Amino acid sequence: MKVKDFMGKRVYDKDAIEIGKISDMDIDTSTFRVERIHIKSGMTKQHSISPDNIDRLGDTVILSIGKDDL
Repeated sequence: MKVKDFMGKRVYDKDAIEIGKISDMDIDTSTFRVERIHIKSGMTKQHSISPDNIDRLGDTVILSIGKDDL
């Protein structure tokens, strides 16, 4: 997948509670690995997670952690 395919995907926690949408990603240019994923929640709130916290990826993103763990 291309990075632009991730932008705007809805993100849900492990309990299917919507967190927000993917707004940005940090990529290590030497290894081309995703280091952090930024999620915009509401008008101003931002969350930053590790790719290790993703459980499933498809039309939406489902995390392996709960909203309180962000």
